[in-house]
Amino acid sequence: MLKILYATLIVLFLYNAVLPARAAQNAPHNDVTDMIAGKNDMLAVLINREGNHGELVQFLHTHISDEATFLVTVKDQTTGMDDKSPAMQLTKADYINSYLQGAHLIKDYKVAIDTLSVAYDQDNKQAVSIDVMTERGMMINPVGSQNTSPRIFISRTTCRTLHKITDDKAVSQGSACHTDISYEEQA
Repeated sequence: MLKILYATLIVLFLYNAVLPARAAQNAPHNDVTDMIAGKNDMLAVLINREGNHGELVQFLHTHISDEATFLVTVKDQTTGMDDKSPAMQLTKADYINSYLQGAHLIKDYKVAIDTLSVAYDQDNKQAVSIDVMTERGMMINPVGSQNTSPRIFISRTTCRTLHKITDDKAVSQGSACHTDISYEEQA
């Protein structure tokens, strides 16, 4: 259950693929950067929409390689997870399923995604992006917490993602991410 909850918090960020955009066959670095930043913008829009998970799931299926793996570390002092805790490894199916299974555990979820940098290798048609996702929401019955009442969390996830650039999108090949979770004090 804890794996599902943490994966849910970061699942929406780990995916780093892009919306159909300009053709990237001979795309210069700025076009690929715009493509990935545009993807992040659309991903945030889809995440922040309430109730329609189908469109987001289709988006994820379209823009994540079937062979993609996601390595995630989480620091959460409430549950004892820290930088020394083993990384979670998620496949594409794990990643999408964790969102579907864990979405009901978070209320009032909001996200903002910033693309910090993109390095594009035109010869190999690959790009590596560094992105930061800031999330806020309320965990309902937080797993692993001594306090089982709903808690407002704020998390910051930084990911380094490898993308394969095609004619109209960047397909995520995998990510390495770290999430720091903190909680607001409640009265």
